[in-house]
Amino acid sequence: MDASFKQKMDNIIKKLNTSKTRIWLVRVLALVIVTVLSFMAWPAFFEEEWVDPSGVGDYLPMRLRQGDYFVQPFTPEREGFSEIRLSFDPPVRIEQPDELRMTLSVLHPDRQEAAFTVELSGTDIHPYSSTVIPVSFSDYDPGEVLEFHLTMDQIQEEQLLSVHTINVSQNRLVANGERKGVAIAMILTYTRFNTGGLLAAIGLLLAVAALLFMPLQAAKKVFARYPLLPMLMAPALQLLILELLNTLNTDIMLPGVLIVLSYLVLLLVQVLITALVKNDRLSFYLSGILVSGLGIANHMKQFFRGDPFYAGDIISVRMVMESVNQLSYDVSVRFLLAVFVMMIYLILFFHARRQSLISFWPLRVGFSTGAVILLLLFSNYIILNDTLMITQFNVSRYPWNQMMNYGQNGFVVPFVNSVRDVFIPQPRVPEPIAEDFYLVPQQRMEPKPESPNIIVVMNESYTDFNNIQPINTSEPVMPYFDELRRDSRTRSGYVLTPVFGGGTCNTEFEYLMGGSMLFFHDSSVPYLSYFRRPVHSIADLLSQQGYKNIAIHSYIRSFWNRQTVYPAMGFDKFISLEDFPEYDPLPNFVSDQVHYEQIVEQMQQKDEDERLFIFNVTMQNHFPYYSTEESHSKLNYHIKLPEFADAESVELYLSMLRESDDALRYLVSYLETLDEPTLLLFFGDHLPGNNNYFDSFYESLFGKTIADLDLHEMRKLYETPYLFWANYDLPDLRLEPLPDDDEPLTSPNFLGLMTLELAGVDQSPYFEYVDTVNETVKAMSTTMLVMNNGRIYDRDSIPQSIVRQLDRYRAYQYDNVIKPLEP
Repeated sequence: MDASFKQKMDNIIKKLNTSKTRIWLVRVLALVIVTVLSFMAWPAFFEEEWVDPSGVGDYLPMRLRQGDYFVQPFTPEREGFSEIRLSFDPPVRIEQPDELRMTLSVLHPDRQEAAFTVELSGTDIHPYSSTVIPVSFSDYDPGEVLEFHLTMDQIQEEQLLSVHTINVSQNRLVANGERKGVAIAMILTYTRFNTGGLLAAIGLLLAVAALLFMPLQAAKKVFARYPLLPMLMAPALQLLILELLNTLNTDIMLPGVLIVLSYLVLLLVQVLITALVKNDRLSFYLSGILVSGLGIANHMKQFFRGDPFYAGDIISVRMVMESVNQLSYDVSVRFLLAVFVMMIYLILFFHARRQSLISFWPLRVGFSTGAVILLLLFSNYIILNDTLMITQFNVSRYPWNQMMNYGQNGFVVPFVNSVRDVFIPQPRVPEPIAEDFYLVPQQRMEPKPESPNIIVVMNESYTDFNNIQPINTSEPVMPYFDELRRDSRTRSGYVLTPVFGGGTCNTEFEYLMGGSMLFFHDSSVPYLSYFRRPVHSIADLLSQQGYKNIAIHSYIRSFWNRQTVYPAMGFDKFISLEDFPEYDPLPNFVSDQVHYEQIVEQMQQKDEDERLFIFNVTMQNHFPYYSTEESHSKLNYHIKLPEFADAESVELYLSMLRESDDALRYLVSYLETLDEPTLLLFFGDHLPGNNNYFDSFYESLFGKTIADLDLHEMRKLYETPYLFWANYDLPDLRLEPLPDDDEPLTSPNFLGLMTLELAGVDQSPYFEYVDTVNETVKAMSTTMLVMNNGRIYDRDSIPQSIVRQLDRYRAYQYDNVIKPLEP
């Protein structure tokens, strides 16, 4: 029996293990992928646009009571009207019961019968976020005045529900028969079907089906007769995939010169891989996987962070994947089209010949060497030659705005530019660095009695949008912080951070090391590349003066390699997420309050004559900013933006900042009770990224897309507030604002110097030199230099007189951080 069964199974496996069966399995798998992705992408074909028909204005709550009857005129301006969004709020945190009932009807004013009616219950009302009401009628003419009638059928007095209204001069609300001077605040949603995207998807889908099921003997013959043809075709398809996935390039198109330059780079890469692999078909697959992988990484980073993918990001892919595992991705139309092109690529080149064009090994060595040399020469003397690119090809690199760079120049040319910056040559040092360059003049085992405890809080994504443009909110966002910085005893201003939307560790690097990301490329992560040996930092300098150094961060200790970096800097203790007590996330991570309780605990446990340097990196305000009832239920506030439509995620973020403000009050209140001198620095690491949830908000603040910002406007996108507070009188500092600014500006590397000066501790020659740079340069970041006279330079146009001073700074930073240990 067993032998018979085994024989039958062998026969089945033998029948399945045929080329014909394998081809059908591939076809089925491809169809499954196409079906699943098409299903996931289908909602993306219905593009939504939100319009406020009443304009913007101050938020005014109107209390709703039993029997209220409201008539609100409004005018849909276009076809595709699909949703009405209203905002309901109670003044306090009260859940609306299921028994609540209201009726909303849409009518033509000259008709008696309602065109659309819906009944809403308590479960449909979403306090603290938009209540979305789908509209299922199309019997109207664009520009025609309609009315929606809102009737409160069942609401109890104690439910305290209000609807948002705004001041208007026309289309005023009629409430219980009385005309008001306001209108109900609403957002109208229009849905437009992406017909062009659908036609493109259908065309590519038909191409995929044709390649899957039609015998392509003709293709095999053509490829066999013209073996160079597939090598010439592959880069063209790869370029199409890259630009479909590069959403910063909104129309996918590129100027002809950029198409040629990008194509030639991809062609040289293809020649190199073909020379290395003795199988043409395999070489096309390997290059296709490489290029598609880069394109997908770029697409995903733009979706989640809003900024593009650089060569330096490759070494931090694992870290990025760990940080986005809580996020959800919505398949876009362009991602679907790109996948279809990938499938065409894979199927088409399956029919390419296996026999390599370059099979003789001396030829393979020659072609691979030649491809590398040509790629280096082509990149160095053409693509990386900014003067040639601008004067001959009219291509600008926009070093201060990489979103614009990738949007206008495509993926390939900017990515090649970022490769150049990965490799940092050793700068020349004018004279040998002295042995005591990283030592304070007088080292001691115990701190001086007058030395203060130093507590630094680098608050995740903490910023003040009023620095870009004043915004109106339903209640103050950071009242206690504002109260502190108005106090003459504090020192405050703005700090020009090196990163936007993410990359906290680079702001850490600048502050703790007194270094600058100006000397690295746009996507460098020093924490991941260096710190394999002890370095000189603020922590090391303070340890030389008897301080105990403690780092606190409520995320996994291996993230951004902090478990290696902090000891190398001179920290004695690292309290990470693994060391935190059980906590309730607010809404997704450890709250600032829990963070500051850790600081209090460390202060209470220390010896009386001991001085602490505590560097605390918070997590509460980290993305994602998904505005849901669950996320809001964990907060004590819900701050509204009455002048901004569809800003629920920004409102959630602002509400989280208000929670941070309360936590800061708790921390300062505790520090005020201490008898020991204590200095507190509080600052933000970067602004929240311009991902899908913040993009339109930033565009509203600037009045243009981020890709169109000039250098001065771009500076505002990297500025976060800072504040020094102490329980003793602080000395004066060089805190003169720039000519056009109200607040002083600095950058994290100089902010560390200010900390040392306010604490009254000794400085090493290294930090003294950084201080001399600060006498000329007010602030510096990855992309720009701000001078004390107010001039701003992008990093490619810094005057030579300043470059000489910066070269010495660069050499000292290289020696301290990058230079490998002597064998």
